Amino acid sequence: MRRLLLICAVLLIATAIVGPLLLVWSALYTERGTQFVVRHLPHQLGNVTLTIEGLSGTPATGLHVARVEVDQELVNLKLTDISGQVTLAPLLLQTIRATRASVGSVLITVKRRTHPPTPSPPSCLPL
Repeated sequence: MRRLLLICAVLLIATAIVGPLLLVWSALYTERGTQFVVRHLPHQLGNVTLTIEGLSGTPATGLHVARVEVDQELVNLKLTDISGQVTLAPLLLQTIRATRASVGSVLITVKRRTHPPTPSPPSCLPL
């Protein structure tokens, strides 16, 4: 009985360690994993709308995206024919370092403000 309990505990701990590593590997090294991650990104992030279409490849071997559109209250960004490859180690530090990157075209549309800005101190300057 004790041995069975110990084997179950070891299997549970191994699954808890290997499971997340396998999910990260799948997202970085398989096209289906990368597409799964992008498909589950929220389309609406606050007042920002994100649209990603035509994804192929993986971040580790090279990624190609047909179109990315970011729509916000003050600006609309449309990027087409995006290709690139990232170095994976800096991703652990939440840094993106591209070994190669290219964008076919970028269209930036600045919109007129529809709501007055809320009065607040600048957030990017030290206090």
